[in-house]
Amino acid sequence: MKKLLYLFILSIIFMSCKDKTAVVGDFRDGGVVFWVDPLDNTHGLICDFRDYLSPVQWGCSGIDSPNLENIPINKGNPLGVGAEIGDGLNNTNNMKNDCPEALVTNSLESGWFLPSINELKEIYNNRVVINTTARSNGGNVLGDSYWSSSECTDKLAWVQNFKFGVQRPYLKSYVYRVRAVRYF
Repeated sequence: MKKLLYLFILSIIFMSCKDKTAVVGDFRDGGVVFWVDPLDNTHGLICDFRDYLSPVQWGCSGIDSPNLENIPINKGNPLGVGAEIGDGLNNTNNMKNDCPEALVTNSLESGWFLPSINELKEIYNNRVVINTTARSNGGNVLGDSYWSSSECTDKLAWVQNFKFGVQRPYLKSYVYRVRAVRYF
């Protein structure tokens, strides 16, 4: 009987130590889950539950960041290296190295980064549940338009509009919101 009780207690401890699976909309690690890795549902991306900064310029207008892929304007969604889910962290690190004065990345806390354009699209696709979770945890709902870390040209960077769902490049000197993301 003692062995059974011992095994039962060990199994409870083991189960509580396992990584918890994530679901879009969960409040976790200071943010809201907006993407879950399809190969490992204990990992993914969260967005902050509030806008990170007052609206700011992307910065570095006239500078084509040498380590950022330029994402061209095409007839469909922006595609390619620098635009995809999983590219935001690398883009942000390259922005910090190539253009340290970029206002959009200057105040990001450790671990947080500017999302790629398709990471922002995923946030847009899940905005209803993200807004609900953010509000219930003291955050704010997603606003109008947000900067991505995806560059188009030396003068343009990609923006996700949350009012109409449109993705397009705008002048880096324009002022938009920032919603930081990070891995969990």
